[in-house]
Amino acid sequence: MRSHQFTPEELISEVKTVSHFSLSPDGKSVAFSRDVKGFSQIFLADILEFEPELLTECPGSKTSLAWSPENDLIAFVHSEKDSKGCALCTISLLSGSINTLLELNEGSIWNSSWSHDGKHLVFCSNCEGSTDIFTIEADGRNLLRLTSGSEMDMYPQWAPDGNRLLFYRSIGQGPLSRYEMRMISSDGNELNVIGPEAERNGWGKWSPDGKTIAFASNVSGSYHIGILDIHEDEIRWVTRGNRNYWHPVWSPDGSILACQVDMNGSRIITVISVRSGEMKLIGPTAGLCSDMEFTSDCKSLVFTHEGPLNPYSLWYIDLNTDEFLQLTSGLPDSIDKELLVTPEEITYFSFDGLEIPALLFRPISESNDTLPPAIVRLHGGPNYQTFNWWNPRIQFLVNHGYLVLAPDFRGSTGYGKEFEEKSIGDWGGGDLKDVIAAAEWLKTTGEADPDRIALLGGSYGGYLMLMAMTRAPGLWVAGIDLFGFVDLKTFHSSTSGWVREWLENQIGNPEENPEFYQARSPITHCARITAPLLMLQGAKDERVPLSQAEQLRDQMESNGKECRLEIYKHADHYFSNKSTQIEVMKTILSFLDTYAAKNKSEKNVVNQSHYLSGDDLI
Repeated sequence: MRSHQFTPEELISEVKTVSHFSLSPDGKSVAFSRDVKGFSQIFLADILEFEPELLTECPGSKTSLAWSPENDLIAFVHSEKDSKGCALCTISLLSGSINTLLELNEGSIWNSSWSHDGKHLVFCSNCEGSTDIFTIEADGRNLLRLTSGSEMDMYPQWAPDGNRLLFYRSIGQGPLSRYEMRMISSDGNELNVIGPEAERNGWGKWSPDGKTIAFASNVSGSYHIGILDIHEDEIRWVTRGNRNYWHPVWSPDGSILACQVDMNGSRIITVISVRSGEMKLIGPTAGLCSDMEFTSDCKSLVFTHEGPLNPYSLWYIDLNTDEFLQLTSGLPDSIDKELLVTPEEITYFSFDGLEIPALLFRPISESNDTLPPAIVRLHGGPNYQTFNWWNPRIQFLVNHGYLVLAPDFRGSTGYGKEFEEKSIGDWGGGDLKDVIAAAEWLKTTGEADPDRIALLGGSYGGYLMLMAMTRAPGLWVAGIDLFGFVDLKTFHSSTSGWVREWLENQIGNPEENPEFYQARSPITHCARITAPLLMLQGAKDERVPLSQAEQLRDQMESNGKECRLEIYKHADHYFSNKSTQIEVMKTILSFLDTYAAKNKSEKNVVNQSHYLSGDDLI
């Protein structure tokens, strides 16, 4: 028996994550926002001693922190619960007084940062409908809109001379969007597109001397870091290969670039010598590193990180010794980290010899007498991947005795452009066989009970698990679909515009390709399903409308199949509300414990009322 079984509340509502941070100009202190009684409040701490002090206590969340160059103010965005607007504010580090620079009745503000002289702030906002770049003086005067249009303009950054700003523009929506790196004068009169001809250029950062820009681009297929000489218009690429490199950050003296590299579901910090090009991996090797800032002496790096054993938290690394330290912990005291599971990186071979990477989460058990039931968990996308990050749903299921295998089937990102494009024109084909091969791997390796393998997938993963239940019905003891689409033709006609465009890019349109749309739709073959099916769907999902799940439920019931649909009336596509996530986790575990925890011969008839609880269900 496991000494403690986690509750969804422990893993979701009681977790306290760091949402934003900013270093002081001298690099000795850090400001960060963290949850306090349901609101993100600002804390201050000396980096080395790290004894955080609460700076704000008023209701409302504080995000997008930016420490002023003069070391006297911290800018932040304040938002009230259930409000449609927000405010850009500063707080004095001397008096603690808060000054509101800009208040919006509707719209959001993010990506705020100071000019190098401390006289202006730049930020993104959708207050005018589109996402645009604005500047405002430090006392709240002279708001200036620099960009306009239907595109999204993001991540603005001042040039050291204060006369120009760098940002990137997202043209279009979803996976087909393009990113252009652009430079604009501080008065908004000059606008230039810079960088190579590529689908996506972005995440640019000025060098400290203002002569070059480090950025990421997928001009070669994978994302790589280049250094653009502004005057010569020449690019020196400092990363190569099939892996993706992201988010470059300069050291204050311009001698080092830090970035992140994708490695088997993790995103690891890489430091690069600008002069020699020498590269070195540093920091945690499992999980996702994200925001990074060098200290002013260039000797250390502060960053955020989340991994299988820790939610989003603040970390510090000494660049001389490579020793790193976790500064904040978001886990409640009731959770013993010894009971959390770090996955093993495994690979298996699919039907055509293609090697499929996966993360394997083994449950902790004091007895090896029986093999555990297993869940093959499928990510969305298909152009996405299983990240080795904080995943409360997986940790919850593993803690309750289920082995979880999460494959990155063909079409997943993170393994090069060729692997990513293998799903184009073949949805529910080769990737479906990769899923079946995952179950066969579990059976042949003896990792799990071969008679108790369930499927769980969301969005595209929900579609793929439904296809697997129709095409290999004997493999599965149960299936759980979270907001997956079931009929490609009606999905095409009912989904949002950019999703429809992306769908046609992947598999054509239903008028030109009707046979494919019918053959690769789960609803066409649902009479073959033999295992019990649970579907979970948000009523406010605009990406995969509720009608998709209702279609399959009606067809399953007419075929006399065991199927249940639960509708969360306030939920969007990702079940982003914490109360919904908690309810979903409880429902999934109840379903699995009924159908997969016991051998097939011991299955119980499900009591349907056991699944309906809470006022969030229709």
